[in-house]
Amino acid sequence: MAAATNQPRYLSCQGSDGRKREITVRPQSAPTQTAEAGNRICRRTDGSATIDGAGTTELPQQLVCRTSKGDWLPA
Repeated sequence: MAAATNQPRYLSCQGSDGRKREITVRPQSAPTQTAEAGNRICRRTDGSATIDGAGTTELPQQLVCRTSKGDWLPA
């Protein structure tokens, strides 16, 4: 996950319609402790998506936080 590695992640797959989908998720900040998520360690991510390499759509920013098991999940 991009939040855990502090590196962008690139995912691609082919839809049932045969069209290629690509999603990029980018971490936006260093992890910080935030009261917004119950004082957990969190970071913001954003991303973009394309279908067949055209029409890039920016995805909304998301707050993801580390769980007690070390996973990163949406707040």
